[in-house]
Amino acid sequence: YLWLSGDLQETSMDVPDPFGSGKMVGLDVVRANSSFKPVFEGGPRGIKIQAEIHVDLEASQFEMGSDLRQPGIVDALEESARAVVTREIFATLERVQNELKTDIYGFGFEVYKSNPDLWATMEEIWNDEVFPYVEVELDVKTRVRAPGAIWGLKEQGLLPRK
Repeated sequence: YLWLSGDLQETSMDVPDPFGSGKMVGLDVVRANSSFKPVFEGGPRGIKIQAEIHVDLEASQFEMGSDLRQPGIVDALEESARAVVTREIFATLERVQNELKTDIYGFGFEVYKSNPDLWATMEEIWNDEVFPYVEVELDVKTRVRAPGAIWGLKEQGLLPRK
């Protein structure tokens, strides 16, 4: 819930080692925010929500033999984190849309703000007949900052600046 609502303050997460060792890499979420907007494509069943999630992470636990200066390691960690966040968001969406049928994110309020006339036609049926069919398009952006921030690797020119 917290990824999409924008209420996440800080947490830790484990992602698979991108080089296939079978071990997990611990990442701390330093900052996360989200925004979303409705897109109307004709009638109540044509509502999409475009959601953008930004997550800044720091590497906190990893195999001591791992060399975080390896080319591509930061990009691979970001991709692993993006996959975990996306999976968690869609798992929660599946439950609230199909099982609970409760708009805990406030998508309906965004529809109301963007198109009050359309909202007036669907307000009474929103949770049961519209919300379960709302498609959510995610754009999850992750940034792993810790290797350069903690050990000065970026400053030494050992990691690319983004």
